Amino acid sequence: SGIRAYRVTGVPTCALPIPNPSKPQPAGTSAGSGASSKVPMLPSVKLAWGIVIIVVGLVLLVPFWPLGLLLLGGGVWLSVVGFNQRKQPKWQVRGLLRKASQNPGMRDALLGQALALDPENPEALAAAAENSYHKEDWVAADQLFERYLTKAPDDLQAQLHLGFSYMNAGETDQALKRLEPIRATYAAGEGPTPLINAVAIGFLKKGDAAQALEILKTLPLRKQTLDDALQQGLLLRSLAHWELHQKSGAISDVDRLYAINPEHAGLDKVREP
Repeated sequence: SGIRAYRVTGVPTCALPIPNPSKPQPAGTSAGSGASSKVPMLPSVKLAWGIVIIVVGLVLLVPFWPLGLLLLGGGVWLSVVGFNQRKQPKWQVRGLLRKASQNPGMRDALLGQALALDPENPEALAAAAENSYHKEDWVAADQLFERYLTKAPDDLQAQLHLGFSYMNAGETDQALKRLEPIRATYAAGEGPTPLINAVAIGFLKKGDAAQALEILKTLPLRKQTLDDALQQGLLLRSLAHWELHQKSGAISDVDRLYAINPEHAGLDKVREP
């Protein structure tokens, strides 16, 4: 038996967004949303370096007493700072987050400990939100991102992830509320493909195929080769054409998608009996 025809299976979910390197994240934000950029020296590291500097200072104290005395004083100060910081919740949270990043199997438990220690810590909230997001636990991700964004409202990457999460959770209006302002910051044809696709998905779900089609027209779908995100855009454009009763446009897009990737997840092959 051979393949007789193929059909589009329906509106897909949003693919995980691709971080946009042209949009730098604000300093001091967290996790994949932006907070893992520059992690300050942990108290335990300060304490260890302080001890090392003290030892060096003691060795140099007699032959080079000014330098030795300076190193000794600096080492004592760094050790005291590190020792005191170990007791602060902020630093305890950072220690747990570092362990979570290094131990995937214990990540859920360690992130839970961090949030239990300080439920409003923005770094813990961002890390937990990203963790839920990548596990595709959309409801938990929505709640955690919302809490995080009250503390870091300018984190565009977190806004983007929240919009995708809302869309995949079926909260279309909430998703568009987050994604449309981000899309508006880009000139026509310059927006990231996953973002364009996500907004188009939202309008298709709301029954506004005309608006979805206008948005998808900004994608470079005439390129000879299309990556996964552009293939999804082509699939979405075929759906928009179909909803608008533009049968020839829909068939043309599906034919092209099939020629590019016959195994695309959005195509359902109908085989001969």
